[in-house]
Amino acid sequence: AALDDKDPGVGAAAAMAMSQADPAGQLDALRNGLSAALPARRGNAALALGFMKDANSLDPLLVALAGENDLAARKRIIQGLGEMGLKAAIPGLQDAARGDPRVKPDVEAAVSRLQ
Repeated sequence: AALDDKDPGVGAAAAMAMSQADPAGQLDALRNGLSAALPARRGNAALALGFMKDANSLDPLLVALAGENDLAARKRIIQGLGEMGLKAAIPGLQDAARGDPRVKPDVEAAVSRLQ
């Protein structure tokens, strides 16, 4: 599936497509994707949820971010939280930057979009 693709462009395109095609029917599948075995699927599911701007997905995304060990997936989750547009994500994003300096630029970009 395209959500499993490690290529960021393919994964982002799949995430965008899923967010626009029957969004209500996709939410549960995407939330379940946050705990998928493949890191690419987890990250791309998070990005799709961010594109959907569904406030009920904020907590699952923050939980996913806190527990994610794969750097690429963490970056996609952060991007998804930035796309979501909810200021309530800022404390969780800042925690992620403090816990993993490698994602600090990604967190700064996401937070700048939320302020």
